[in-house]
Amino acid sequence: MCLFSGVVSVYKRPMGLLAPLGDTPDSMQPTSGFAALPAAPRPLKALMNLTTTIDTLHFNHDSQMLLMGSRMKKEALRLVHLPSLTVYSNWPTSRSPLHYVHSAAFSPHSGFLGVGNAKGRVLLYRLHHYPEA
Repeated sequence: MCLFSGVVSVYKRPMGLLAPLGDTPDSMQPTSGFAALPAAPRPLKALMNLTTTIDTLHFNHDSQMLLMGSRMKKEALRLVHLPSLTVYSNWPTSRSPLHYVHSAAFSPHSGFLGVGNAKGRVLLYRLHHYPEA
């Protein structure tokens, strides 16, 4: 992932990456082959929704959502739906009081999203798609 330019590139993880080839005890030895990444993998999508350095990047518990944020610009927080590789356009809104985002995290079962800002406040949002908090 490229984090310095404000662009997050999403790559597909090949099945069996870092998993031994074969399922017998003999194939678990260090001499057996491992699935390898290509020398120059192509990204599935480049997310260019933030224009400043990205310093907050988190996946939710089931890896269906990616949160990316920057403390360099006001309201610089985006949520990405990874199965469809789309950025949620309806949140945050212009009325969301995010300010300068310094940290963010999902609760263990993704029922809540906490966002800490430069004013020292933590904003707690309920994600109704996930019934467990």
